[in-house]
Amino acid sequence: MGRSNLSTSSDSEIAKNIMNSVGIDFGTGNSVLAYWQGKNARLFESVGEQGIVPSDILVGPDGEIQPDPGLLVSAPTGFSRASGIKRHLFGGVAEGSDHRPYWMNLAVARLKYLYEAYVTQSGEPVIAVLTCPANTGQAYRDILLEIGQRVGLPQVDIVDEPRAAGVYHGLAFTADQNERWLVVDWGCGTCDVSLIERKQGSQDLHVLHVEGDNNLGGMDMDVLLRDYLAKQHGFDAAACSLTDIEDIKKRLSSEEAVEVQLPLSGGSYVDVAISRSELETLIAPLIDRAEHLITAAMEQVHWEYVHQAIATGGPILMPAVRQMIADT
Repeated sequence: MGRSNLSTSSDSEIAKNIMNSVGIDFGTGNSVLAYWQGKNARLFESVGEQGIVPSDILVGPDGEIQPDPGLLVSAPTGFSRASGIKRHLFGGVAEGSDHRPYWMNLAVARLKYLYEAYVTQSGEPVIAVLTCPANTGQAYRDILLEIGQRVGLPQVDIVDEPRAAGVYHGLAFTADQNERWLVVDWGCGTCDVSLIERKQGSQDLHVLHVEGDNNLGGMDMDVLLRDYLAKQHGFDAAACSLTDIEDIKKRLSSEEAVEVQLPLSGGSYVDVAISRSELETLIAPLIDRAEHLITAAMEQVHWEYVHQAIATGGPILMPAVRQMIADT
């Protein structure tokens, strides 16, 4: 697994770089920018909702891009919402798609909006770290580097998302024993599992093994839920926004059941009802795939236990997902 500019860096060098940088996570569903204050990471909260900006972006009839995420709720006339940009970039890498420049332009516009807002308020950083799923080859990392350069980042380093999470937690304290860490990064579009080892008296992290699935994310849960509701309530799945479906899924993380009027294209609505248990049955095959990533990684390094589990990403909020990680 290459790490682009960081391919020869030690974990302590990565940590040193991160302490003098901003970090940008371009996700399938959301993007965030964080900066370091002492040994604590802080989200840049001047844009988006508490620093979280949808990665979706508006595109006009002639290809013009409107990067203001505040307009996504009520798009200007003629503009449509482009979603799943990161997933499309992955697909373009795999298939050599001619549409890749289009999706790259959208990614640049989204990250440029976020980065320039930070620079306007805080000034230009020395280094910018971009994160990517661990289970990606050099082709996607090169695309990410090009996106960073076009955004105007001063120096671009690429760090695996689970590794970045591990470095963050490792900076806070020194290990008082030999430690085994499990890092699960399950986002809107991808799921990565990393096994990390840290020696007593050290802050350095050693990634022993990585498993990942670049087609396993929260958006795949949304599609299953949308299609199920469409079949149950007799409406065209294509007439329903996945953003509205995602809202239902999120509510089911804290509520046992949800009843809501679901908006459809054309201005109509349909009354739908769904329980958490129904959702968990729907997404059980996806949870099984994530569990397989964990067990496969543990078998590769012959681990039977870990000292610490670090879990990040939207699906982690779901009780069934949290229970699976605890049980595995």
